Amino acid sequence: MLTGAILSIGQSSRAFHGAGSSWGRIYEPGMLGGSPMVCVEVLGTSALERIVEKLRRDGVELVTVLVRDEYSPPAQRLAQKAVKIKQVPPAIDLWSAAECVLREYVQQGVQYILMSTVGAYAEFDFAQIVRFHHERKQGLTSVVDEHGHLELWVVDAKRVVATRAVGLNRLMDFTADDAAASYPLRGYVNRLRTVGDLRHLVIDAFGSRCSIRPQGREVRPGIWFGDGARAHRHARIAAPAYLGGGARLRANTVVTGFSTVERGCDVHNNTVIEDASVLANTYVGRGLNVSHAVIDGNRLLPLGRNLVVEIQDSKLLHRTLPLDTPRTMAGGAASPSLAERLLATAWN
Repeated sequence: MLTGAILSIGQSSRAFHGAGSSWGRIYEPGMLGGSPMVCVEVLGTSALERIVEKLRRDGVELVTVLVRDEYSPPAQRLAQKAVKIKQVPPAIDLWSAAECVLREYVQQGVQYILMSTVGAYAEFDFAQIVRFHHERKQGLTSVVDEHGHLELWVVDAKRVVATRAVGLNRLMDFTADDAAASYPLRGYVNRLRTVGDLRHLVIDAFGSRCSIRPQGREVRPGIWFGDGARAHRHARIAAPAYLGGGARLRANTVVTGFSTVERGCDVHNNTVIEDASVLANTYVGRGLNVSHAVIDGNRLLPLGRNLVVEIQDSKLLHRTLPLDTPRTMAGGAASPSLAERLLATAWN
């Protein structure tokens, strides 16, 4: 039995209209730094990548990710994992694009397809959902938990295409319940609507309440380092904590309270990171106390407050150069920056 998955990024069944603020702005639920929260790296990998990896382990042969042009960079990493990435321009509805992929799957002999407007991180057994779907003998099964729909469905591809009994656009309408069976999911679910949810995902992973494990090696009990992560000998890290690939902790920094410092970050001297996540490629300046927050470049998102504060002083917060950005000299050879050479000398 050939199975497939069609995952849509950047379109949700729930509309949201934000408003401005005099000293900050309200962020859109499920979004962070202009990208869907499922595409944001935490503990070294995004929720989207983890979902795709689980589907492949469950034997799903074909996986297609539909993504808006502006969200394509974080999704492109999936192309290295035998996942087909389709960029969808704004003029085309994502569900229309999904319907085209569904028809392609039917032509390839796919029988059951998992479809999702990926917003939540959910842990499930795909084979169990397919068995439930088959037993109910309906064209559509909706996955739900105790709080409602998860925007996750299994469809009998041939039946949907042949009868058009349930068009894909109707999957976005929660009033279509009578056309679908409901599969009650008992596994771990995090809807990733707020930065608090993102922090809960980190804490739940550290506490083994979900299957997520940090990407890297456990250098000491409860402390993980990604490839190339470096901490000054006078930095202090209290478990559990995570330092992502290529990240730097300088002298007299403190990381504690289930905190994460993701890939490519640079935390300057005498700064404390407590109960916080510093997202990829973020510089945190000297002598700061970052607590109960998420930091993303120059954006500060306090936990429990639905707002974003943008810091304009680059000495405090700014975006670092991504680790994979090439630097070339006139002759074309890659060359480290002066700051990198000085930092490497100081570390040694």
